[in-house]
Amino acid sequence: LLDKVLLDPRTPAVVELDDPTLQDAANPIALLEIPRQMGVRTELFVPLATTTQWFGLLLIQSERPRAFNQSLVQFVSAIADQIAI
Repeated sequence: LLDKVLLDPRTPAVVELDDPTLQDAANPIALLEIPRQMGVRTELFVPLATTTQWFGLLLIQSERPRAFNQSLVQFVSAIADQIAI
């Protein structure tokens, strides 16, 4: 999970918690199980960063699978860019 999100920390990442590739030993189980227990099916990680500084991540969760389309990812990314300024 973290390798997908942190592969490029300046690029948004959508994570489907039902994705079987997330079930390997390299993924800390709590990162998957806690959101699942809360009913989360999809997570959107959007970086809060400028060209010179990285502040953190904006995390959006949904109980629906495939909840975030490219249009929403772009919209949230634009909001995150403004927050980071």
